[in-house]
Amino acid sequence: MSAGGKYDGQVGVCKAGHVKFKNDAAGWAALYHQIDKALAGESKFYRQDMTLAQVAKKYAANSRIWAKNVAHNLGVTPSTTLQEYFELAPEMRLYGFDMRASNRAPVQ
Repeated sequence: MSAGGKYDGQVGVCKAGHVKFKNDAAGWAALYHQIDKALAGESKFYRQDMTLAQVAKKYAANSRIWAKNVAHNLGVTPSTTLQEYFELAPEMRLYGFDMRASNRAPVQ
């Protein structure tokens, strides 16, 4: 995390509320990090089973346009889940345990 912001390489926030980075590489690195956290089930905000439209509602002020743009660029619809796009197996929970291989601890 950056001393001056929430993300490494963040240099501020623009008038519209979007994070500004020192360069494109820093912005892409922050995006990849957030996606990795969501796919690993470690994000406080995003889950694998969320659609692009649901992600957009949490991520972007103009969520419909954001979801349409992202979906178009990925060649999918806004109703596509992260799980579907990244071809992940559904998360399974059995008897109160998280069955992901990376985290076999009891669910609280």
